[in-house]
Amino acid sequence: MAKRPLDPPEPMTDSLALAAQAAAGDKAAYGALMRQWQQPLWRIAKRYTGDAGESEDIVQEVFVAFWRTLTKLETAGSSVPRDVGAFLRRATLNACRDWSRGRAVRGFFFSAIPFDPARDQATPQLDPTSQTTDLETLEHLIAQLPTGLKGPLILCALEGLGQKEAAVVLGLSQKAVEARVARAKQMLRKKWPIAPTV
Repeated sequence: MAKRPLDPPEPMTDSLALAAQAAAGDKAAYGALMRQWQQPLWRIAKRYTGDAGESEDIVQEVFVAFWRTLTKLETAGSSVPRDVGAFLRRATLNACRDWSRGRAVRGFFFSAIPFDPARDQATPQLDPTSQTTDLETLEHLIAQLPTGLKGPLILCALEGLGQKEAAVVLGLSQKAVEARVARAKQMLRKKWPIAPTV
């Protein structure tokens, strides 16, 4: 039976060793690497986009691109990225940003409704009687944050990375990550004043 994004993750194994084996052509090692990272990358994409189906597609694209990268490394005589987790998280966030830009362009060209960024960024009214969980509401609001604030908040507040680790993934300074997380939290509090602590 195929793993679904919400299945519990397998115990973390050494991603660097698996990536090195995959770069040498070991497809089973690459399969293990994919199983190890599928759920964490899907969560990042889901929280960024707010769309479970699109998140699955994004993660698949990341894995295909990573496989191509590994096979090119082997033929070029280069080595595997030292921090495979940071590499995959960065690739996922980049793919999410590409998806977001593509969505805006498609909306502009293929919609009968004129493009209006203010309308697209408007916060829907939250219904306190609805059955959505706090996490679903939070993820919905995070998906509406500006692009530069989503990644730091998702990595630090929801994925449990420290600011130093998130800075490596995002290619930012630790101070920049700290400031962006604070700004994102401030924006979330304005949109959802009764929100649980993020």
